[in-house]
Amino acid sequence: MSNEFALRQYTLPLPQPFKTSESLQDFGTPKPGSHHDESWPVLYILTNSRNKTAYIGQTTNYQRRMKQHAANVDKDFDRTLLIDNPTFNQSATFEFENRLIELFCADEKFQVTNANNGYAQFDYFERPQYRQKFRTLWTKLREENYAIHPIEELENTDLFKFSPFKTLTPDQYETIEAIYKRLEQEHEDVVHGAPKRKRVTVVNGAPGTGKTILAISLMFKIKNEPNLSDLRVGFVTPMESLNKTLKKLTHYLPGLKPGDILTPSDATKTDRYDILLVDEAHRLGNYLTAGAGIGAFYNTCERLNLPRTSSQVEWIFKCCDKAYLFYDPKQQVRASGLNRDGLEQRLNQLEEAGIETEEFNLSTQMRVRGGDEYLDFIYDLLDNKAYMHAGMKFEELFSSEPYDSRAGDPDSDIPRYQFGIVDRFEDFCSLQQAKEEEVGLSRMMAGFAWKWETKNNKDAFDIVIEGIPKRWNSTQKDWVNSVNAVNEVGCIHTVQGYDLNYGFVILGPDIYYDTDKDAVCVNKANFRDAVAKKKASDDDLRKIIVNAYYVLMTRGMLGTFLYVCDPALKEYLSRYIPMI
Repeated sequence: MSNEFALRQYTLPLPQPFKTSESLQDFGTPKPGSHHDESWPVLYILTNSRNKTAYIGQTTNYQRRMKQHAANVDKDFDRTLLIDNPTFNQSATFEFENRLIELFCADEKFQVTNANNGYAQFDYFERPQYRQKFRTLWTKLREENYAIHPIEELENTDLFKFSPFKTLTPDQYETIEAIYKRLEQEHEDVVHGAPKRKRVTVVNGAPGTGKTILAISLMFKIKNEPNLSDLRVGFVTPMESLNKTLKKLTHYLPGLKPGDILTPSDATKTDRYDILLVDEAHRLGNYLTAGAGIGAFYNTCERLNLPRTSSQVEWIFKCCDKAYLFYDPKQQVRASGLNRDGLEQRLNQLEEAGIETEEFNLSTQMRVRGGDEYLDFIYDLLDNKAYMHAGMKFEELFSSEPYDSRAGDPDSDIPRYQFGIVDRFEDFCSLQQAKEEEVGLSRMMAGFAWKWETKNNKDAFDIVIEGIPKRWNSTQKDWVNSVNAVNEVGCIHTVQGYDLNYGFVILGPDIYYDTDKDAVCVNKANFRDAVAKKKASDDDLRKIIVNAYYVLMTRGMLGTFLYVCDPALKEYLSRYIPMI
């Protein structure tokens, strides 16, 4: 398969009659006869040299497509780059187009103006070879000053991870299409005089199934559809850290603005919304979550004519016609959060009041290389159901021996998820630093089992293990990407919703193994999250601590390594997870 790309740059509009030899600049020397400007799939990049905007596309008739762009008064471009390859087929150029849009957005050299998204994932002949060939193309684009950063660096950025141009899994695609088509039809009905229809939609999905990506993609699709432009749409996230990250993202996406990203409280302060998309909906809380903000919480309830005992999910339902909740009950990490029983009860009440409800389920694992087997295994291990995995062949799914993910798994053709218990804390810290140097985005996290001394004394340390001192995260906002994150320990409230390359999880003294009961148990006295455990029953407390560790252990895409404080728990877990 040829890796030879011909890149030819032309001024716009194209000269008439157009000849491929009349290029402004020729990057590369294609073979004779390989100038495919008609009846051949090619890629192109339109750019404006003054305002640094770009539009990326693919076509089977380059000349005709350039005429169409030239006739579009909304597109002001002065140059076009034709990307040709003798082995291109339309499946390959379709995937390359989407991949280029993703990377150009993250690269930030150009402001990407593409407004189409929501492509379904598909396979085609020799796709792995084409994906490798794409890396050659990106290198060439960097050489010719069309891009700045290498792919590996861009894939670690939030602009890439939260891009609405992600290729969607089949269940994501089916969900977004079903939701969108119904929205379009109902909006058209309203235009012709029909009353607005209220609805609550719940999109369920385990960690890594792409709930946040789907929510962002749906918002981007709605905001860039001219027929739906009069709809008032907001994106709600209860997490302060994620709120800041997504606001930053809107600066680089057509049709979106920072004001579209809301806290639950923000959604109540202005005119009613047509649509509210709520990410991490399991974190929607009630007055127990408010802490020092209890007065503001009560004021919001009163302003909405709701009782003070109402929850933030009630605010959402009150402030919009259509609510879309992206939800996972296993990620509820506060007793005051939205549990499944509470959600079911509220949905039943809405249906009795004549408001439609519907649910979709996402199942395809996008984040964790270990797949569903890993997610089920770790949750059941913490939930005293290890017996359900008695026949599991650990070595076929996981590698307890760390390996350089850039070089590939030395003992498997398909790279396995790296997963193991590190015995000594010094080795745990050293391995984290090694993984950070290897691929970046390797973060240490812990259960909320230590006091936050550094809140009042910046020179203090919060956590000391085997004589090695550590500090909790020094910021709540976008801690994962903060300057000193690699040297700190993140808590559940700063990492939920984020992807890492490697997760290093400390199982603290809030969780232990009771040898008499032969069970994993929790220690309420050692659990330091006062808000999370406020008025929590013993059963609730156990669930939120187990859920918190489940969330921490599902952040790493390439691997997760554990350090276990309780000796009995370490011995129990080592029956199933090898020690390093």
